[in-house]
Amino acid sequence: MGITGFLALLLLLCGNLKPAKSIPVRPICDSRVMDKFIKEAKEAEIAMESCTQTCDLTEELSLPETKVNFKDWKQMDRKAQAEEVWNGLAMFTTAMLQVRELVSDNALIYSVDKTYSNIRSVKRVLKSLNVQEELTSSSSLQTTLTARTLRRLFLVYSNFLRGKIKLFVTEACRQDDR
Repeated sequence: MGITGFLALLLLLCGNLKPAKSIPVRPICDSRVMDKFIKEAKEAEIAMESCTQTCDLTEELSLPETKVNFKDWKQMDRKAQAEEVWNGLAMFTTAMLQVRELVSDNALIYSVDKTYSNIRSVKRVLKSLNVQEELTSSSSLQTTLTARTLRRLFLVYSNFLRGKIKLFVTEACRQDDR
């Protein structure tokens, strides 16, 4: 087989290949990563809907505000956004550890432990994007909510992931692509 035959064979092979989907430069920037965390948070939230008095907490938990004014968020510098995200995750970490001590039902403990693990994974995602941990010394700078039930805790966490975390990660990945 001469060079002509080889080129013909190569063209036949290339003609039958389908273009591959592009892979993000950083696998962590694949939207499915954050979507997985959001889905799991939503599932935990839904699981708490059927929860009765066993989901009432004896202590009030302090949680980050989840509402996002998109105009204000876009005008914030990256450091201020990072502070909000990291402080929110720190508040959820503290809340999950508190709840772990307050509940005795194994199914609830499982949900709390899984969410705690997911929070740690989200922190690793941020660190892999070279987002420095920015914590303000005073939590009074951040608007907070309170929760007295597990249902409220998981609702607020789910909203936080869908809002501030997803916005922040999406923008961090977009800046990486530049």
